[in-house]
Amino acid sequence: MTRILVNPERLRALGAELQRALNELRATEQRAVSAWNGLDWEARQRAGAENQVNLARQRADSLASQTETLARYLANKAQAFEEADRQGTQSISSVSRQWTQWQTDYQAMRGDLTTVRESQWWQDTQSQSWTNRYQTRDQLLREVEQADILCSSSPLTRIHELDAQIKQLESKRWFWKDDALEAEIVRVQDLKLKYERYYVLNDQIKQGITANGPSSQTLLQGLEGCTYYAATRRDVTWPTPVGNGGQWADTAQAAGWDTGAVPIRGALISFDTEARYFDEGYNRNVNADSTYGHIAYVENVDWSRGDVVRIEISEGNSVPGGKYGDGPGTVREHIWITLDRGTLNDGHATFIYESAHKPTN
Repeated sequence: MTRILVNPERLRALGAELQRALNELRATEQRAVSAWNGLDWEARQRAGAENQVNLARQRADSLASQTETLARYLANKAQAFEEADRQGTQSISSVSRQWTQWQTDYQAMRGDLTTVRESQWWQDTQSQSWTNRYQTRDQLLREVEQADILCSSSPLTRIHELDAQIKQLESKRWFWKDDALEAEIVRVQDLKLKYERYYVLNDQIKQGITANGPSSQTLLQGLEGCTYYAATRRDVTWPTPVGNGGQWADTAQAAGWDTGAVPIRGALISFDTEARYFDEGYNRNVNADSTYGHIAYVENVDWSRGDVVRIEISEGNSVPGGKYGDGPGTVREHIWITLDRGTLNDGHATFIYESAHKPTN
């Protein structure tokens, strides 16, 4: 990609040079006009240059006007670039400050977060399905929103603030100790714990499932197209035949895997034969294969949309006329798609998670 480097000072210097040239041009024009006007009428008539002088003046005026416009343009652009540079510097500084603050808050609370990850609550949470973990995270968020008017702050920052508040409350025990003070300490400690649990669980959900592909060569030899590609990204060496892409949700459940309607990074998504979604790469709606369905790997999840589920997928597709077991076929990677929530709720698309976490609901 071509890069254009702009030096505002150089632009301003060029503008100044043009302004000086303009001033010299104006001065030369004035001297020429004064000299011409200094001649008597009879001499000018004999010279026969009236038309040429007027034409020269017109051209000089036009050149002066163009020079003035260009000089003003360069000066304005220099100012615009300097303003853009200033705003960019402020933005970078703001991001840097936020990152520094995040690191500071994380380091300050890392011990408490480690305690949460080593707690019985965390072990119990890890035995839940991804769907239940997602629900637990949302429940924690609702609880802190109801209990804390300052919940708009980032979780780490709020944990840091609550920790300071607890220490301040505990310091008052030196002066007096009553039930109201103890109750307030317990309330703030409980709120801080909910924030800590929310943070570590939300972080896990965003990180998603650790990639562990490929599957065994024995399994891969019997696959092609989308199923072959998906089996290279995740180890799905199931004890039963895996079937077509649209059958993988049932196959996974039969093998004891956790499945659900919650999009998780690193999961597989199985589309049955009635599934439909919008493919942003093709910029059109896509119907899953009416005979085989489809299977894809979830690269990322966009959590910002409330009306639809937006995920980034990578997939393989069988080459028309290809032979069974020919590999992934045509591979498309990092394509964003959107699904109507009804497609998930009706079971036309199902996320396949891990074998180690069986559904408990």
